Amino acid sequence: MLGEPLAPQIHSLLTGIDAPAARCALETAILDLVGRRSAQPLWSLLGAVRPASVPLAGLISSPEPAQARILAGRLVARGITTAKVKIGHAQQAPALRVERALRVATAVRDAGIEHLRFDANRTLPAATLARTLQALAASNPELVEEASPPQALLALPQVPVPLALDETLQASDAKAWIDRFASRHLLRAVVLKPMVLGGVLNALALAVHAREHGVRAIASHLFDGPITRCAAAHLALSLPPAPGSERLASGLDRHPGLAAWPDVDSGLFTEHAVVPGSRPGLGLRGEDLL
Repeated sequence: MLGEPLAPQIHSLLTGIDAPAARCALETAILDLVGRRSAQPLWSLLGAVRPASVPLAGLISSPEPAQARILAGRLVARGITTAKVKIGHAQQAPALRVERALRVATAVRDAGIEHLRFDANRTLPAATLARTLQALAASNPELVEEASPPQALLALPQVPVPLALDETLQASDAKAWIDRFASRHLLRAVVLKPMVLGGVLNALALAVHAREHGVRAIASHLFDGPITRCAAAHLALSLPPAPGSERLASGLDRHPGLAAWPDVDSGLFTEHAVVPGSRPGLGLRGEDLL
């Protein structure tokens, strides 16, 4: 991780800034400045040494199987083999949401996606949670992200799918939640979004804590613009792999939320992976963001 005494100094500069997004913005600016002055890319400042590229995971944004198959085919054509399927919206009946998600999953698999993830954003009711997870298990998902509030998941006697935590990590006792899930061998990954966690340093600390349990980490975004997306890419390159495990695909693929921004070349992304660019700091040039 970031070497001493730099990390404590940065944390001290951010003392009293409690809003995670503001803290992330200021921390990112500081790290970019330090990287530029020391002629080091941010991933190097964060402690990575000759990091390997990290594959990208794509988001299937359509709930209709036919369109989902087309979107998945486009991902596969770019070399992306991991995709996330959202399990509908809370306004829909849970059974309908799950049924549709399973049909989308089948279509995505047919298009050549190898690794499938479900994300429910805590919308699955506790009363039917066990039955719903059993249904999702039939698709052999790589993980199911935030299926329900953490208390409901831990109340189940058995969980038939590997889980990932995302929103739960925004709690002040995030490490304790990681401990609880890992102690029952339920947790496969933590999903780290610097913008809601207060920056890449907090996110990296959670990744290191998770690794102590053999739990892997995934860098993702909150539909951020190019600056925070680049910071998250450096985080992805710096995440400590769990012993004996390959890195899971990051959730940093391009997204419609970036359409309003110019096409920014950071030297960090290919069509299917995050790669260790050599530019100092974030790797962005000011003129590219205008």
